[in-house]
Amino acid sequence: MKRLLVLLTALCMILALAACGKGSTAGTATQGNKSVQTEDDDYYDGKPPITRKPGQSLKILARTSNYTNVDIANAEIVKKVIENAGITVNWQLVDHGNYSDAVTPMLSSGNVDADIIQIPDKDQNQTYIKSGLFVPLDEYFDYMPNFKAWLEKIL
Repeated sequence: MKRLLVLLTALCMILALAACGKGSTAGTATQGNKSVQTEDDDYYDGKPPITRKPGQSLKILARTSNYTNVDIANAEIVKKVIENAGITVNWQLVDHGNYSDAVTPMLSSGNVDADIIQIPDKDQNQTYIKSGLFVPLDEYFDYMPNFKAWLEKIL
């Protein structure tokens, strides 16, 4: 259940980042007490969906649960987050027993094609973090005022 919560939190963070948009901007909007640059068709006002662009998707690489009654891709809470986001998720789920053996070489080589990756271990030496494959999400918290407020509330 803890792994599901961690993956769900990561999914929410990535979805919040996806709302920031890239490219040419059409103007500014107020989000919380901040003025945020917006795109014509990708303005995010804090309510679902996070994008109005059709066909947006995320790729998620994660392990299957070691519990036979838990399927991360079909968990109701995960499906609801994805539905509210207005995107599709392309899941790459690897068996929990083989996950580390399968994913570690992919990460070591940098040959990973996923937006969200469940790190195979706790990365105690920060090997993956220091490799440059991952973006520190805390640098983007100012663009995610709702998520930032939620974090401040629970921490």
